[in-house]
Amino acid sequence: MAQLQASANDIFAVKYADSIFELAAQTSARTRPAVELVQMDTESMMLPRAGNVEAQSMSEKFPEAVPQDLQWDNRRLTTDRVGVVFFLDEWDKMRMMGDPQNVLARRAAQALERKFDRIVIASLTAPAWTGKLGNVPITAAVDGVVNVTATGGFTYDTLLQINQNYKSVEIGTEAPVRKFLFISEQEEAKLMREGMLTSRDFTDRMVVDKGRLTNVLDFEVIVFGSGINFPMLPVASNQRTCFAVASGGIKVGISRTWRPEFKDRNDRIDTDQLITTGILGAARMEAIRIQTITTTVGQ
Repeated sequence: MAQLQASANDIFAVKYADSIFELAAQTSARTRPAVELVQMDTESMMLPRAGNVEAQSMSEKFPEAVPQDLQWDNRRLTTDRVGVVFFLDEWDKMRMMGDPQNVLARRAAQALERKFDRIVIASLTAPAWTGKLGNVPITAAVDGVVNVTATGGFTYDTLLQINQNYKSVEIGTEAPVRKFLFISEQEEAKLMREGMLTSRDFTDRMVVDKGRLTNVLDFEVIVFGSGINFPMLPVASNQRTCFAVASGGIKVGISRTWRPEFKDRNDRIDTDQLITTGILGAARMEAIRIQTITTTVGQ
């Protein structure tokens, strides 16, 4: 009997795992397009960064070879084990077997993907760990993250300032670079009132799709709600921190895909425990590709 129960639990876990993978793909983290994914193989992984390299003139007949002192500045990718835990009784398992994409699997997938977003957003301004052993912290300001003040309103001029900051450090001038805005629905509403962004008199790009702002200038817009219990974008003293992120600024390490594990709970009657876990880590690689934007809540 115990063997049959174990077999049933194994089948249940496999079905649930399939549901998690499928639903996670359908409810993918919104920040995924803005980051580079790497496979983690150690608990504390060092990501190599190479300094700038300049070509030298060699017009002489026998030019002298002048090697460059290439600077290496590694960044440590720290891990964070994340997971979702459910208690289940026999009725819960029967409902989930009958409908693999039930509300529990859906909620677990959504929670795990939201955690991905939170880890990415936290890494934008968190200290970056560098040095030979990865034990030397560098604050976002020292690292080169630029702040744009838009407390008077998130306007067209704000976007021009962000773009100018990128161009001043050659981001997107040599080759096209994907750029993203992480804003709330309040900043989105403000931008949608900007005639220079939506009027055909000023632009031939339709930036509003079915009532949503999808692109503005050359930025892809990602909107996070401000009315939830724990907003994605940090708020302090009635000021919100939004972000502009260019591709290559953040790397996210994933050690494995989401792994469900099914266990009996002997301390509870007719109760099983379902744990879905994964290991994530994020590191700021190039601070010049990240800008913080300070806005006023409700304005």
